[in-house]
Amino acid sequence: MSERKQRTKDLERKLELKIEKEWQRLVAAQQELREKREELKILQIRVNNRNADVNQNSKALRQQQNYRRKLGIEKIWRHKLALPFSAINTRRRFFGDNTLDLPDSPTSLTKKNLHLGGFEGITTNFRFI
Repeated sequence: MSERKQRTKDLERKLELKIEKEWQRLVAAQQELREKREELKILQIRVNNRNADVNQNSKALRQQQNYRRKLGIEKIWRHKLALPFSAINTRRRFFGDNTLDLPDSPTSLTKKNLHLGGFEGITTNFRFI
């Protein structure tokens, strides 16, 4: 009887070791899958940024551009840029349109070089939200 119990315990230990190894393999595979997904997201963002002309036919992109035009903002970055309404309204009053010309990247945006279209000398305060 004790030999039978010993064999059962040995089999249980072997089974536990197999289960533990399989569990570790699954955890490692899951982590690798997460990393691959993150890499894929980064690559998709890069491709979308490079091929903006190719993506112009996308219905969602057209709707987004129409919404931006409706708001009167040409470029919207990932972070929120809060401009005073007076800046947008000044542009509307003098030029009769809703466009607001801003630098191409948020890093070049400072109080010194923020200007409204044809008004090179006008600067305004802004804050990042």
